[in-house]
Amino acid sequence: MRKAAVITDAPGAASAELSRRQKRYVITMLFRLACFIAIFFVPGVWRWVLGAGAVFLPYIAVILANQVDSRRIAGRSEPAAEPTAEPDRPQLEAVRIIEPDPEPEERKRDDAA
Repeated sequence: MRKAAVITDAPGAASAELSRRQKRYVITMLFRLACFIAIFFVPGVWRWVLGAGAVFLPYIAVILANQVDSRRIAGRSEPAAEPTAEPDRPQLEAVRIIEPDPEPEERKRDDAA
């Protein structure tokens, strides 16, 4: 027997997911730009930390941008609910077929006779 489809198993809209991924990428790249700018204003070891961030953030940004929505459930752990038996329903009565009216010419002949 097929398992019933559950609406929570359905993935989100592709356009919404693409928008989220693009925002994540832009935010990461803006943080990289901030690292580049801060290199000129921060002394000592922090300059190297910011430089490393500016070098490795593009890799991280691409990884995050290519990450698909992981909230989708691959397999449900609990079994799907079995369909319940339908209650006894009243049966429909037989339909009476009504013949169409005879053509107007036939009616005239029948009326004339």
